Amino acid sequence: MPDPTITGFIPKWLRDEPLGEPEPFLLAGSIPDTDPHIVTRLIPKDHGYVLSARTLGKVLELKQNLVLYAARDVAEGLNANFADLRSLKEPLTKFATLTIEPFETGSFVIPARLEAAPLALEGKIEPLATDRVVERFNRLLAAIDQPDEAASMSIGALFTCKELGKLLKNEVESIEWTTIDREHNRMTPSVLTPAKAEKIERLLERRKPTEQVLEKIAGRLTAFDTVKNTFQLSVSGQKQRVKGTVMAFHAPWMCERLGQHVELEGIIERRGAKIMHLVVHRVVEGDDE
Repeated sequence: MPDPTITGFIPKWLRDEPLGEPEPFLLAGSIPDTDPHIVTRLIPKDHGYVLSARTLGKVLELKQNLVLYAARDVAEGLNANFADLRSLKEPLTKFATLTIEPFETGSFVIPARLEAAPLALEGKIEPLATDRVVERFNRLLAAIDQPDEAASMSIGALFTCKELGKLLKNEVESIEWTTIDREHNRMTPSVLTPAKAEKIERLLERRKPTEQVLEKIAGRLTAFDTVKNTFQLSVSGQKQRVKGTVMAFHAPWMCERLGQHVELEGIIERRGAKIMHLVVHRVVEGDDE
């Protein structure tokens, strides 16, 4: 199936407007007010008209995470190594929390807005406006096609995009975003397709430390600390459990697979033949639920 293209979809509220000269509207969404908007449209595979609650919830969760990475970028500056959203201060987290608006009947168009008042930042004269967060969100998605821009993306934002790309393997054919500022100006739409998901994988491959060898290890995940992002793995042939750490982004995946058999890839520390510690760089697979 060829990659989907932007179709110029017109939502019901605009189709029902009286005849005149309505402003053209790419993709879909609610009528914008004074708050900037990020409108998401999901295209189910094979011309389908249903999605699972798990997929829909995952899209909302990852979209919110990407907005938080965008907010962190504009508030504190770019940091390619940043990944831990839990380290954000509460005022910034609340400031960048999306408000989901009612879905249009019979569609997977998800309008959301940033309705917070400008946030005063320590050491800065000008407060942070939600328009800047929406603009950065749009640039993060566009950076996937621009290697120079992608180099400054935080590793956490890249992994968020990777997780969104994984949804294209099952129920979703593509994910489209339109961002709208408080002046009702629509920025260039972004579409996540399987081809773009492959670009994300290549960008992450380039971030791997080339001087260190990554090894795979399989075992049963017996414990996971959601505060420290540490875990214990029961490995066949070794009496003592293997301890390890993961990036904060992998925490939801680890929590879902507690008690299951998993395969992880990373840097292994050994004492003789015994595996002592694992720093996870990639989660490979786990048991189906």
